Amino acid sequence: MKLKPLGCAALLVMGSAAHAQTTTAPAPAAEQTLAPITVTADAENTTYNAPTSTVSGLKTDTPLLETPQAISVVPQAVIKDQAARDLGDVIKNVAGVTPGGYYSEWDYYRIRGFDAAFTTYQDGLRGDYDGIGAETFGLERVEVIKGPASTLYGQAPLGGIVNLVSKRPRREFGGEIGFTGGTWDFYEGTIDINVPLLTPGAPVTPAPLGKGAKAVQPIAVSTSDDLGIYFRLAALYRDKGSFVDYYDYERIYIAPSLTFEWGDDTSLTFLTSYLRDDGLFSMPLPARGTVLPNPNGEIPVSRFIGVPGKSGLLNLDTLRLGYEFKHRFNDSLSIRQNLAYYRVEQHWNDILYNSVLDDDLRTLYANPYDYNRGLYQRFMVDTAVDFLFDTGSIKHSLTLGTDYYYSNQKARYTEINYDDFPGSYVAIDLFKPNYNVSIPQPTIAGSFLKKEHNVGIYLQDHMKLTDKLTFTVGGRYEYLWLDDSGSYGSIPADATDDAFTPKAGITYEFVPGVAAYANYSRSYAPQWGSRDETGAPIAPEEGENWEGGVKYDLLDGRLTGMISVFQLTRENVATSNLATPDPSDATVSGEQRSRGFEFETAAELLPGLQLIAAYTYLDAEVTEDNDIPVGTPLLGVPDHTVTAWLKYTVQDGPLKGFGVGVGGRYYSSQSGDTYHTFDLPSYGLVDTALFYERENYRIQVNFNNVFDKRHFVGSYDELYVLPGEPFNVSASVTWKF
Repeated sequence: MKLKPLGCAALLVMGSAAHAQTTTAPAPAAEQTLAPITVTADAENTTYNAPTSTVSGLKTDTPLLETPQAISVVPQAVIKDQAARDLGDVIKNVAGVTPGGYYSEWDYYRIRGFDAAFTTYQDGLRGDYDGIGAETFGLERVEVIKGPASTLYGQAPLGGIVNLVSKRPRREFGGEIGFTGGTWDFYEGTIDINVPLLTPGAPVTPAPLGKGAKAVQPIAVSTSDDLGIYFRLAALYRDKGSFVDYYDYERIYIAPSLTFEWGDDTSLTFLTSYLRDDGLFSMPLPARGTVLPNPNGEIPVSRFIGVPGKSGLLNLDTLRLGYEFKHRFNDSLSIRQNLAYYRVEQHWNDILYNSVLDDDLRTLYANPYDYNRGLYQRFMVDTAVDFLFDTGSIKHSLTLGTDYYYSNQKARYTEINYDDFPGSYVAIDLFKPNYNVSIPQPTIAGSFLKKEHNVGIYLQDHMKLTDKLTFTVGGRYEYLWLDDSGSYGSIPADATDDAFTPKAGITYEFVPGVAAYANYSRSYAPQWGSRDETGAPIAPEEGENWEGGVKYDLLDGRLTGMISVFQLTRENVATSNLATPDPSDATVSGEQRSRGFEFETAAELLPGLQLIAAYTYLDAEVTEDNDIPVGTPLLGVPDHTVTAWLKYTVQDGPLKGFGVGVGGRYYSSQSGDTYHTFDLPSYGLVDTALFYERENYRIQVNFNNVFDKRHFVGSYDELYVLPGEPFNVSASVTWKF
């Protein structure tokens, strides 16, 4: 389906119709005493500074200075100003996070040296499928919880998790319509509209919009009781090419949400979204000719690996249905529940996987593979009760919760006889490709069905011992089981496991607005894909984290940030079992360690002058393994990372609303594969932006990689190296109402 500007125009028409009815809602209700989640946002945050409190760290609305864990928040203002359309572009601003992988359009990232991709959370629940790119237009902010999160969230990577916070209805009518165009045939149309359908209190007639305008009746019907109903719709159409030849990608995103509020004590928000992706993707490039010398020369980053119009065709549909419910019984007791259902259907036609680089270092052989009728379904629910009470002078915020997770994955695929080389492979000349070739059809059919269940119960007590000192302790027990029909030729398995993950932390605000913190926590994650000599899944990996640092929130929130030091040890890592002759037999004797230092800050230096900056030092390496030499650095982890973004907006005079943004990032060299046989070179990039914003509209132009630096952002091995984008420009116009 090709809509291009026509699809964008359709969104503009939708927004124009909505704007024909304008209203003013009454002031928001008072803030709740015990409120785990802020359901409606009444004003968009236009600053770069983190909020004073967040829910994701402790699952209760707790000040960041009292949360004994490093938590970073990237607000919507940063996402907009940087025109960050990929999750990696958002979390590059966070200390300790390294984005970059080996496929474009997928969300790959590492947190504190450990791979955390394909585990992205959304609204506090696991919501990632195969890492396909999250839609940043549908987000209010992105939160990064660093270090183990298993005590509250269950199985999770040791380095931490990323939580996406969806846009929610607001109490006031308003919205925006936008259009963006850019390099490589980039077209995008967006609409984001809030409509109060029912508001408590007396009806209000809004003032006319301008001279000669007529007053209009409010959209919302006002009532004398406490019920309020608020609706929001975020929608997007995007069509884009790439610096890679023949690449084409189309996305449709629709996310309606609806909130019911009964006074200050009860709210129910339905969060839904539909995502449709269609594309023609290219494979990455080999290391020879990109990051390693090749006697044939340098491979252009625009080189398409595949057969244009025939290979790499993807169709993916993602449906998400869910709700968030909360009710406060009194000032001391409340209950909340999050629930979500995901359904993902994907079809890959004629994937050509990079397989062998010939000795001539110019002929790449790729093996065909079809993946069709892939259906992934997930159901998740998290229910918790929060108690506020005192024991003597100690104030407690106690949480008791339970959650359930169910995953059902099934698919059919066809593959080649891999021993038929080169007959069943496609040969591609990396320097003078001839795309007029046929693709051998895979003939060996297979299928799989895998079901997974997790049930957990967790308890946490956040204690305020004095006005300055807090102590948090918690623990979780989780039971999980797997029913695997034999994925990709493995032996069918019916396995169970359980785990207990504790944590403890302390904060001390030694001067107003500055607090020291320390914590100890553990993580776990199943390793269903690694099997022992009997064909059974091996035990889960485990992790241990020691961390300490200082957080600050000064100058009425205009200066925020933190400094952290940490050591994480990843235990029970799958490695080869040397006691058996089969190299695929695994055991859990591997170990990896990451230690480092992080600094990040957000500041409003002067009126209109905003800064975000981060620095990370990481020392991540293998400490025990039967295959990888001890001391080998972990894949894709630079020792040093620096990022910064500065924006200035004129506050007065004839240029009021005009702004300039400039920023950059630097990554030192990083290991290009598991065994560190080559490095991705270090690189630094500079981005700039121009803005002009008035009350009802915004014009923005972004210039990325302004010095056109050839660079490579991630890799898997010597055949999978992903180039970064050359210099590119995008320009957008947004109408606000």
